Amino acid sequence: SKTSTSVTNMSEITDKLFTEIDTKTLYQLFQLRINIFVVEQKCFYNELDGKDTEPKTRHIWISENNKPVSYLRVATVSNKIKNIGRVATLPEYRNRGLASKLVNYVITSTPDYLTLNAQEHLESWYTELGFTATGKVFEEAGIPHIPMVLSKRP
Repeated sequence: SKTSTSVTNMSEITDKLFTEIDTKTLYQLFQLRINIFVVEQKCFYNELDGKDTEPKTRHIWISENNKPVSYLRVATVSNKIKNIGRVATLPEYRNRGLASKLVNYVITSTPDYLTLNAQEHLESWYTELGFTATGKVFEEAGIPHIPMVLSKRP
């Protein structure tokens, strides 16, 4: 797995496989995701979908005071295709560029074809990061999403 890379004064990026994460941190990561997707966005769906424990799934986050504050997951779709998902930042840490740092880290550390299903209101943000829409808007767990793929690398 990858090593940590310093990116902000606040913290560094941690990139680990499920089996490399200690139980307290794992709990905090799931808590962060559930607080944002299930509680804040009122999105009732199978948050723990089985992909987290897959051998090649990467869990990538930034912490402050040993507590994850921004997170995303990179799951394997196929040998050469990876999917970015569960991009989440705690409300009090938003608008600091943390999610952008995480996505850019994935872009630079992952040579594979990158896909994601963006919440529709975030399409322009993902476009700025180099992604392009590849299909029509669809609804997932009551929220409009759009399929996107990384079209250009920095």
